[in-house]
Amino acid sequence: MKRSRLNSGHSHGAAYVLTCLLGCFPVSSSCQAQDPPSRTPDQDRSVARSYAEASVPAPTSRPAVEKPSALSPEIRRSLEIIRSADIIGHAKILGDPKYRGRRASTPGARKAAVYIANAFGKTGLRPGGGAGGYYQVFKIRTGYRIQSDLDIRVGGSSLGEQLLRADYGVLRLPGGKTDLNLPCAMAGYGVSCASLKFDEYAGLDVKGKAVVVFSGVPWSASTGRWLQRTLGKPGFETLAYKARNAADHGAGCLIIVDNPAGWRKQVGLTEEMGPVDTDTSAEGPIPVIHITRNTLVELTGMSRAELNLLAIEIGQEMKPQSMLLRGRQFRWKASMTGQARIGRNIIGILPGRDDELRREAVVIGAHYDHLGEGANEEIYFGANDNAAGVGAMLSVASALAAMPQPLRRTLVFVAFDAEEIGRRGSKHYISKPPLPIDQTAMMINFDMIGRNEPNGIYAVGTRSSRIVHQIHQSANHHIGLKLTHPASFRLGRSDHSPFYYARVPVMYLFGGLDPDYNTPQDTWEKLIPGKVEKVARLAFLTALEVARRTERPQFHKPQGAVSALLPE
Repeated sequence: MKRSRLNSGHSHGAAYVLTCLLGCFPVSSSCQAQDPPSRTPDQDRSVARSYAEASVPAPTSRPAVEKPSALSPEIRRSLEIIRSADIIGHAKILGDPKYRGRRASTPGARKAAVYIANAFGKTGLRPGGGAGGYYQVFKIRTGYRIQSDLDIRVGGSSLGEQLLRADYGVLRLPGGKTDLNLPCAMAGYGVSCASLKFDEYAGLDVKGKAVVVFSGVPWSASTGRWLQRTLGKPGFETLAYKARNAADHGAGCLIIVDNPAGWRKQVGLTEEMGPVDTDTSAEGPIPVIHITRNTLVELTGMSRAELNLLAIEIGQEMKPQSMLLRGRQFRWKASMTGQARIGRNIIGILPGRDDELRREAVVIGAHYDHLGEGANEEIYFGANDNAAGVGAMLSVASALAAMPQPLRRTLVFVAFDAEEIGRRGSKHYISKPPLPIDQTAMMINFDMIGRNEPNGIYAVGTRSSRIVHQIHQSANHHIGLKLTHPASFRLGRSDHSPFYYARVPVMYLFGGLDPDYNTPQDTWEKLIPGKVEKVARLAFLTALEVARRTERPQFHKPQGAVSALLPE
């Protein structure tokens, strides 16, 4: 959860809890500017009162909660995958001193991002970030400038006038500059796997060449899974692996393009040309550039249909179809000055099965950043805020991935970065979502779920959809939590709020503030095992029902002063 100051301790905790329960937060000026639209604390309180008075339905107008049916054996088995030991195990790891409190844009946060991306891969989630990977990179602070000129020559003729800056993205620029004029080759997915006797660089001389590879690994459209179990393990689909493997074979540059035959195309994921990632320590020594599929068509001379067929045949036959791109020359000159702070959302996806509904998303998220280190180098471990929330999200992902068949809608799991400094990660997600925000059926947010009342949780914002309000209460009959529904949607300054402002139904699961909030004493030993397990299971059943039902939850706009906060 967002903090007001680093060394705030808990002197203000009681007053803060009281205002939370009343649905009106005291807002500092630094936080105020980051919430659309800006307003004063008095206006905040007025809005909360207006909502409480005008927007909460009277008891007689509330729809009855549906009587829950018995859980099927398949759902019961998946539900039981969610265990407190696993959730707290993730929280213990993320709260380890080696992560140094996970402050956004620090080496500790980077290590945490790697841990979460690996967990997504082990679960079988598809990478939903940029360039076919799990990371959605965004700028926290613009402190650098990139100058880049790209010219692709085909048979001596330049495509320079046809290439726009939107046609490519600079992903890695080791040393801050590059000046290349290289012949080109194409190496399929850029994979070398000895155990499968599958090497897309075998017999292909890429020394001193720009190598084009598809994102991800071979994927089956019919089953929605990797074609080979070995390739489905974490590693082969990552940008870090592809860059290192290309460099190990002597390539001078890696060109990556979204897989033209992959699951991303089927569920409608957008191509995002993200900003350069300034942390190149683990990404190999060569520059990496991301190009659009249209640019690949120009580079290879193949049509989209031919590229699609090529990607499919590599998977079906499990035989490399690598080639030199004769007559192609890749000229790229780029330089970077200054330095920026970079944030990284980690996005994993379970594609839906329904031809239409799989283009709609159910988002399940939790922020993984925290406060880092204090003035005296003490570590703010952030076990409850919010390593436990990340652990719950990962456990829910494992349970939903274990269902016998994919659900109708696509499930999107997001570990948000930079929540503590103004929900930068969730705001970036809203601006560049992998699936359109207007096709997002619901967002579930975990934040600070592991302390206080052992069997109670705040379920905030569920009245943003009448269906969601019913579904989660019906699901809770199988869980047995004591649910509290605050009147104001604004209880909690966390990553659900940008979704709410974008008219997406939300459910924010929040356990309340505790005496160790924003102090170095927020450690994993104090988490309540039974509580985090129940909260994660409630989220699982709610997401499951929203993702499998035909009817999509509709956003319910509140009446009164709160409605003025929403764009028309």
